[in-house]
Amino acid sequence: MANVLLLGCNLATSPYPVFPLGLAHIAGALHGRGHNVRQADIQSSGLPLEDLLTTLVHGKDSFSPDLIGISIRNIDNVDFHEQEQWFIGQARDIVTTVKRHFKVPVIAGGAGFSLMAEDILQYIGADFGIVGEGEVAMATLVEELEAAGWNTAGLPCLHSAPALEGARIPAPIIDPVMGRFYTERTGIMGIQSKRGCPYGCAYCSYPLIEGKTQRYREPEGVAEQMERAYRDFGVDHFVFCDSVFNDRAGHFMEVAEAIRKRNMPVHWSGYFRPSHTTRDELRFLQEAGLGALELGTDAASDATLKGMNKPFCFDEVRAFTAHCAELALPAAHFIIMGGPAETRETVMEGLENIRSLPRSVVFVYQGVRILPGTLIEKIALQEGVITPDTPLLKPAYYHSSAVDQEEVARLLEADFAGDMTRIFPPSKADKMDKALRSMGHKGLLWDKLLGAPHRRRRSASARQQPATCAE
Repeated sequence: MANVLLLGCNLATSPYPVFPLGLAHIAGALHGRGHNVRQADIQSSGLPLEDLLTTLVHGKDSFSPDLIGISIRNIDNVDFHEQEQWFIGQARDIVTTVKRHFKVPVIAGGAGFSLMAEDILQYIGADFGIVGEGEVAMATLVEELEAAGWNTAGLPCLHSAPALEGARIPAPIIDPVMGRFYTERTGIMGIQSKRGCPYGCAYCSYPLIEGKTQRYREPEGVAEQMERAYRDFGVDHFVFCDSVFNDRAGHFMEVAEAIRKRNMPVHWSGYFRPSHTTRDELRFLQEAGLGALELGTDAASDATLKGMNKPFCFDEVRAFTAHCAELALPAAHFIIMGGPAETRETVMEGLENIRSLPRSVVFVYQGVRILPGTLIEKIALQEGVITPDTPLLKPAYYHSSAVDQEEVARLLEADFAGDMTRIFPPSKADKMDKALRSMGHKGLLWDKLLGAPHRRRRSASARQQPATCAE
């Protein structure tokens, strides 16, 4: 049996502090294999890292780890206008500090790490790295090191394992300190009902990290996890971290039914595709506790939706949003301007389309973050935006050469002026979010933005029409 310290390294607070769900799943897997696991999280500890590590060693519940796993959730904040938030530099500082305190192997993992594992491992100076899902790979590496007497010589630096079937994904173990911190700060805890993404959106890394095949957890197990978090920590809002919650197979409806049967006083939200879901289905989800939606709209015209490899059209986006508005379900669209096929004409059409969306919040990003293995990387290479030698660890963005970036920014700012539900750049929402949370508001805050006074403009041509284009 090994003593394993799992250290959460995410220091980002925008749009809100995020519970380290991946760390909790790894803890569950290691515990299930008989290992002694301690979770620590820099953000929830409220301590500088030096003090946190000293407390772990010399505190009343001292812990002497045989190895340390660190979780890297993000590389950067994917916001072209706020590029100073590069989290890999922070991760390197954390590894350096950890190694100064402990002479044990340090293993890096997490979604952000897996995107560029070899480059990140070399940059931050960890001893090993886990690529992709870590439950099996981490436990196997721990046991190989234990069998070798903690001698790291001869073992490969990077480790991975086949993706787990949904029923074999272990339930997370929620550390009490972390559970209380994130509940008190945000009221939000992440949860997964499935892994994998069958879609191929141009910019997206989900299929690279989780694979293209969706693997479903047992609905009753998901609902039980929510009930336990509510009972133990008072969590009353959950965010489904699935790449897409409203899957084609209908598993999402089974999850909602399992939640509804338990009659818990909680709300939940998730990432939705703004298509192929009916008003009646949304109504059922609402009865099961759905309180808000985050919509992966990604572009604002049919031409740019196609350029981003989205298999739906804007009429479907409009119809889906109308269903949400009729049910008073707060919905937030996330849209990127400047992607493939963007022109000045599509920008103007996109602004018109955004105005036509009924009761909803819209966040607009400018430029597409280029990540290895994605379609946008291939397009950027074809168009000469990057070369095969361009380093992608630091932020690199694709901007359509057919538009002027500064003009697009001016158009967005002018069109959104005075409207709290139309946000560009996304960092403008940070102050609003912090102000609302300082007043005690928790959960996702789209409903608060939608309830605030704001200007609303609708053009004569912005009539709601039924969706007519097929996926």
